[in-house]
Amino acid sequence: MMEKVYPDWVQEQKTKGTTIKKVGNNYYLYKHSSKRVPGKKNPVPVDTYIGKITPEGIERSNSKKVDVNSSEALVKEYGFSRAIELLYPAAYDYIYCAYCGEEPAFSDI
Repeated sequence: MMEKVYPDWVQEQKTKGTTIKKVGNNYYLYKHSSKRVPGKKNPVPVDTYIGKITPEGIERSNSKKVDVNSSEALVKEYGFSRAIELLYPAAYDYIYCAYCGEEPAFSDI
């Protein structure tokens, strides 16, 4: 397989276990690994985003995954669900509890 040729300042950032992807005029660094999936013949490749490569170095991603069920997550409603919440709060609570699998405080809607 032919090795892709990138500028020197991009190649300097590549280490063992990483891969570089070019999107448009930008270069991105990913951690490259693979995992076994039951039922598949070969391992499935897994790429984890590390950051954007610039001539000054790597701009690391500041984002992190947050568990939606944790207290750190704040969910705001917009659109139709927000209208229902404002116009019919009892109905919204009933629907929300049914969705979450909780018992509604009252079923009088």
